[in-house]
Amino acid sequence: MVGDDATAAAIDDGALFGLSKHDLLTLVNHILGFTELLLDDADTMSPPQVVRLQAIEVSGRRLNALLDSLYDPSTAQQKRRQLGLDGIRQQLRQPLNRIVDDCEGLIDEGDGQFAEDLRKVHGAARRFLDVVDQRAGAVAAAQLGGQAEIQPAAAAPRPARAGMVTALVVDDHPDNRSLLSRHLTKLGFTVHQAEDGRRAMTLIRSRPVDVVLLDVMMPEMDGFQVLAQIKANEGLRHIPVIMISALDEMEAVTRCIENGAADYLPKPFDPVLLKARVGACVDIKRLYDKDAYYRQQIEEYNLALEDRVREQVREISLAQQATIFALSKLAESRDPETGDHLERMREYCKVLARRMRDAPGRRGLVDGAFVECIYAASPLHDIGKVGVQDDILRKPGKLTPEEFEIMKTHASLGAETLRAVYHAHPANDFIRMGIEIAECHHEKWNGGGYPLGLAGEAIPLSARILALADVYDAMRSKRCYKDPMPHEQVRAVIIEQRGVHFDPDVVDAFLAAEKDFLDIAQRFA
Repeated sequence: MVGDDATAAAIDDGALFGLSKHDLLTLVNHILGFTELLLDDADTMSPPQVVRLQAIEVSGRRLNALLDSLYDPSTAQQKRRQLGLDGIRQQLRQPLNRIVDDCEGLIDEGDGQFAEDLRKVHGAARRFLDVVDQRAGAVAAAQLGGQAEIQPAAAAPRPARAGMVTALVVDDHPDNRSLLSRHLTKLGFTVHQAEDGRRAMTLIRSRPVDVVLLDVMMPEMDGFQVLAQIKANEGLRHIPVIMISALDEMEAVTRCIENGAADYLPKPFDPVLLKARVGACVDIKRLYDKDAYYRQQIEEYNLALEDRVREQVREISLAQQATIFALSKLAESRDPETGDHLERMREYCKVLARRMRDAPGRRGLVDGAFVECIYAASPLHDIGKVGVQDDILRKPGKLTPEEFEIMKTHASLGAETLRAVYHAHPANDFIRMGIEIAECHHEKWNGGGYPLGLAGEAIPLSARILALADVYDAMRSKRCYKDPMPHEQVRAVIIEQRGVHFDPDVVDAFLAAEKDFLDIAQRFA
């Protein structure tokens, strides 16, 4: 069983070793897919080759079954906790190591005919092993994505582990490289070599390196120049560099340390001193990698948490808007002839707002947030009708002047109701726009509207947009005292009222969006 809370949390997480099931199965698919292609040509192979290929297929299917069990919703949590991370690694390593060994044997024995596909199987298994051992998560992710070169700055390095430390030896003399490499290999390092500074920089940028042993005196690009490039790169500067030179002079040592080198070794070097100084540098690198890795994990967790909070806020907002829309529908339901009025209104307002957003004179005043807000707030325009008595609200004929004065109070009633909410939540733009719409959607551009008699730009833009949408919908809708008017006739009235009842810019937006209005009217007829 897993002991500590951090390990338990890692096991319970949806991903394994930083990758999702999809990413891991992509590697398994490469293993099985290319193996099956090779088995299709088994008649041209020797019996021992076929046996090894079949063993690779068996190991691949075993790996696939193990992944399925580790991600099965009904058993995954229990199985992961039962095995623990080390147990999971061990079970995954067994088939992966078999695949790697069998591939390498086939490549060594083969005549090159099947080498390309075998290398693809071998490469997928090796990448899977890297992921399992948490050696180079950034490398595995980039190779999965098909990137040709790994950028070290793209992700924090995985912490170096014992037996998996990589050293780069840079020296223009092959015997020097060979001597250092043999010593480091005995110490358990994986060693890469570079014969000059340019090749060294290419290798450092393309693969994880834990320590660089860098000769000072080299042609074209000397060790000081290579050191300067490493330390100038944000993604590489954490790699410790040990400078090596036959010049055992204090000036050279001081210059190396001042330029960022971790240590200095004179030639000929002492193997005991080499082991001690390289070991110290690797320990520092391990600490840096662990710190960077855990900081990245925390950052990723925080980002995921922010996304989750943002999604929950969005769901709450949608639920609130749906509730308000339902209450608006309830208020509208007192008028039996409104039909899908609210659905049409918010669609009309959204179309007009989008057109206004793109109008040269309105850029900056109308944005995406304004469009979303007016779509959500427009159903509140007649919320004040809940305060108008039924005999006036539901009267089938024309209202008397006295009755109309009572009907007009719905604008102020709605605004005051929403202001009570806004006082409690003064940062809510949705409620603020709802107040503007409820109070001012019967105002007219020329100042002849109600309840405040506002004119021109003094009328909130949201109310000016809704005013046109409301009149269009009223004229296009059937009432007990009138038949619906055709679009062309309503269009003529709106044009006639440009600059009188309606904001000229809103009328222009309507004329640019006529097709959308027709589609909405038909959709919610």
